[in-house]
Amino acid sequence: MTNSVAIIGGGQAGGTLAQALRQRGFTGPVTLVSAETTPPYERPPLSKGVLVGDDLTHVVPADFYAQNNVDIRLGRRATEVRRDDLGLEVVLESAPPLNADTVVLATGSRPRAISVPGMDLENVVSLNTIADAWHIRNQLSRLERVVIAGAGFVGTEVAASLRGLGCDVVLVEPAPQPATRLGPWAAEAVRELHEAAGVRFVQDVLAAAEGDTRVQRVVTAGGEVLPCDLLLVAVGSAPNLEVAANSGLDCAEGIVCDDRGRTSMADVYAVGDAASWPYGPLGRLRVEHFRTAIDHAQVVAGDILGGPAEGSSLVPWFWTDQYQHRFEVAGRPDQGTTEVRRHGPAGRPYLSLHLRDDRLVGAIGLDRPRDVRAASQLIRTQVPVSPDLLGDPSIDLRKAAVPA
Repeated sequence: MTNSVAIIGGGQAGGTLAQALRQRGFTGPVTLVSAETTPPYERPPLSKGVLVGDDLTHVVPADFYAQNNVDIRLGRRATEVRRDDLGLEVVLESAPPLNADTVVLATGSRPRAISVPGMDLENVVSLNTIADAWHIRNQLSRLERVVIAGAGFVGTEVAASLRGLGCDVVLVEPAPQPATRLGPWAAEAVRELHEAAGVRFVQDVLAAAEGDTRVQRVVTAGGEVLPCDLLLVAVGSAPNLEVAANSGLDCAEGIVCDDRGRTSMADVYAVGDAASWPYGPLGRLRVEHFRTAIDHAQVVAGDILGGPAEGSSLVPWFWTDQYQHRFEVAGRPDQGTTEVRRHGPAGRPYLSLHLRDDRLVGAIGLDRPRDVRAASQLIRTQVPVSPDLLGDPSIDLRKAAVPA
């Protein structure tokens, strides 16, 4: 029986879990330990609204912790979980250890670095925390030229935000298209939106950043020199596995969990960016997205309190906002062997549906939230579907299932 819970990590998953435990009636001690000095906040707005002046959005209201008797310890870093005579012990840097019956690792991820000269110059930055976003925002009046290394979701979202503020933006990306995880047609649409707004793409990689003490230009591997006042490195992220590894947990591409978030150590769970969960027919995945962190937290809260097994029914879903448009992805389109598209009046695709045999495994939509939600349901249930019905825009996706 769980009498106390310790949550390691102060991101979306950690804050949601603390809230979910209280909402489900758990009355025992809940402690949330975070290396950051700000209570858990939502990270998707960092590359969009926060950069242009919006306020920080907390996962739960700032007064939630005090009002719900959640002990939140900010500026504290956990290093290890180990078992002692009292149960589980969380080892903390420069603080006494914390004891709990159940521990949940919500350690998140961090930006990947680039190993080229000049990365120690001032204004070579990444975007992962509110401090990073404020650092960029506080300089906007002085920024004229920005280079972004990496044209994934973070890179393109920041490019859209800064271009909207009048900055000259160059995206340096080795792939022929930005946001390649969206697939060819949607990636091409992203590129068209950016180029129409004046963003320039350079298909290359960085070789060096140069300047006196502050970055003044970058040089690509192909020899192109790009002047800049700020260089944002956005080449992907890596899971924070140090606590899990130090604790002897099974780790591969992430902390290995079952479909309820349970790790290889009894009474220890993992959620969010650092966790690798099985997703039924889609296989084992580590998903770094907002919705997944929330889903994981809800499943783990239920399991801690003896609820039903919900994890096997989860379907990964994420979105990216590009100017006034939203691209959404459900499931794993890359696992499909057949693609069916729906086109609008001008003949441009707005939805692609990805099948493996006669089952849907992924969907990509442009400004089509209802269609993507319907596709998510088909991915979850794995009912046989008809490609002809999927491709007919006059037919509701929910009616594309083949009768038994």
